[in-house]
Amino acid sequence: MISNKKYCLLLTASISPPQQSFLLRSNHVDRLEDYISALAFWSRMSLPIVFVDNSNFPLNSIEKERFNNNQIEFLQISNNDVIRGKGYGEVNIIDWALKKSEIIHNSDMVFKVTGRFKVLNFDRIYNSVLSEKENHFIYATMSKNFTVADSRFYLFAKKHFADYFQKFADQIDDSKKLYFEHILAKSILLSIADGKKWSMFPEAPIYKGYYGTSNKKYKHNIIYKIKKKFIYKLKKYFISK
Repeated sequence: MISNKKYCLLLTASISPPQQSFLLRSNHVDRLEDYISALAFWSRMSLPIVFVDNSNFPLNSIEKERFNNNQIEFLQISNNDVIRGKGYGEVNIIDWALKKSEIIHNSDMVFKVTGRFKVLNFDRIYNSVLSEKENHFIYATMSKNFTVADSRFYLFAKKHFADYFQKFADQIDDSKKLYFEHILAKSILLSIADGKKWSMFPEAPIYKGYYGTSNKKYKHNIIYKIKKKFIYKLKKYFISK
């Protein structure tokens, strides 16, 4: 069964973030290069793209680039909460995008992606999602006894943010080690309790880019890929039982 829902991509960005001790890839030149490279990758997809930055960095340097997609919407919000950390800043980006984006307004489902990252197997994941028989409310990778959900890349119905995520969003505070990923997991569990369907992605996302916290590249050697794929399939198998 092919889904008739409308999908879009939301790329969250902080090109020139405030100084934070846990963020080693903080130089705006490096980060700008990351975002432009990622946008070039995502623009090859058939989906409309919403790019939202929360650092007040001038977007003309990105907008002047020639991307292979004429459906890219650039938005900006000046609300980077230094005290609560980057997780709360991410909440404000998503909230702003859902309120202001014309593309998201016309979509049913949103792929949220950390804007500096590429998901190399996105085509396979997207096509698998489209062909699934069940209508899932949200797709995300859960771990640590369902207390953490991977926020780098997940897919959600727009109503999930307002109906579930925002109920807990004010609890996010990086200084207290209450991260976006904890609240995402909490919101997913609440939606499941309400009868909504959650699933992991059909296969493990393969990321390309730099970790913001360590400034190191993602691993791509064959042994690491095989190990990651096996663990992901095993986890998905047991969750489905």
